[in-house]
Amino acid sequence: MQFFVTRESVKGLSKDPGISCNYNQDIADIAKAFGELQDARELADYDVVDSEGTVGFLWAKGRVEQAIAVFDAWDRVKSTDEARLFLAFLIFRNRRSK
Repeated sequence: MQFFVTRESVKGLSKDPGISCNYNQDIADIAKAFGELQDARELADYDVVDSEGTVGFLWAKGRVEQAIAVFDAWDRVKSTDEARLFLAFLIFRNRRSK
């Protein structure tokens, strides 16, 4: 099965949009948070006893607050052309050069 969205493509959204346009800051924040929250989920799920002691209540609370902020940002931009472009890019990024 081929996936349109991979972990690597999501993490790269805030670094290399692959197209020249100016994104709304909310869109940029959403793209950046995708990768950060994915990393946080993996740390929480798979690093049961993390060696740095970062996974704890305050850490988890911070990630929840970050996710809430992302949903708030999405609510502000979800009906814009930029949001539609962002979603298309998210879906088709891996097919860009094929």
